[in-house]
Amino acid sequence: MPDETKMVPYDPSGPTALIAPWDPRSVAIWYTCSAEQAITLIETATRLEDQGDKPFEICDVIAHKVKMVDKDGVVTWPYRTILVTPKGEGLACVSEYVDESLGRLSILRNGPPPWEPPVKVKLTVGRGKGGHRFYKLIPAK
Repeated sequence: MPDETKMVPYDPSGPTALIAPWDPRSVAIWYTCSAEQAITLIETATRLEDQGDKPFEICDVIAHKVKMVDKDGVVTWPYRTILVTPKGEGLACVSEYVDESLGRLSILRNGPPPWEPPVKVKLTVGRGKGGHRFYKLIPAK
């Protein structure tokens, strides 16, 4: 990880208690932007799927755990990924495929974010079993 990347573990007696109270067992917030921007975008990011298929740029990434309960009541703690645009907007989703896409983009850019210049990407949406959507990012021109 580059020096700009921070891993913030949950500490109930420390400052992260204010930003990660939902899972005292194992919470981390990974971010490549400023801590202030990460905290703000965790609360204000819009849904990635609302972006549609128009290309957009990303320069930073935030990831934090969220609690999800499936129809059978099984609790999981996946990461919610927030893609940060050069304008400081956040586009959020819970998608292992987007996380894998970020890994491939990191190979293309010779390292993980932050990316300068920003990476231009396009969202693709597929359908899986039971009508579930899955998202991927592909490089765009």
